[in-house]
Formats: sequence, structure tokens, C-alpha cells
Amino acid sequence: METIRLDYLNTFLTVARNRSFSVAAKELKTSQGTVSHHIAALEEYFDAELFKRAANGVELTEAGLTLKEASERKKRKPTKLKPKSPAPNKPSQASSA
Repeated sequence: METIRLDYLNTFLTVARNRSFSVAAKELKTSQGTVSHHIAALEEYFDAELFKRAANGVELTEAGLTLKEASERKKRKPTKLKPKSPAPNKPSQASSA
């Protein structure tokens, strides 16, 4: 994965909020396998474990907490789009008759 996919980050935030892969899968209307794939891809990308898995759910690791905070900040303050530059003046296409 060359860049972080937004749907993977959305999956990550949903798992973090629910502390459960299966609950996140239901909320996202996808399979638990897809959720696991998204999290595994993010863990590979960051070369860090994002969740501690336990019988009663999952908890964020320090790396996971850092990613969660950064992702939530980004969601609250999205990148501003620059206005499109006006097109340069084009000569009139009307013919003089």
C-alpha cells in the first residue's frame, strides 16, 4: 500500500470506537474478514500493531492511539481545496460579419 486509503482509516476508527471487529463490520455493512484485512494493511503500512486483541474485544496500542488522534483531527479539519484559477482570457470566437 503506497498511500493510506480513507476507507481503511474509516474502518480503523470504527473498530476503535466499538472496540470490536465484528461490531465494526456490522456497522460498516461488510464482513469481519474485510475489517481484518483493512487493519492488517494499516498495521503493515505503519509497521506497528494498532490493536491489542483480547477475548472481550480490542484495545488501542500506543501506535493505535496516535493514529486515532491524528485521524480524528484530520476529519475535524479537512484539507482546504484551493479555488480553481480563472481561465485566461480567450479571444472572442464571434466572427464579425
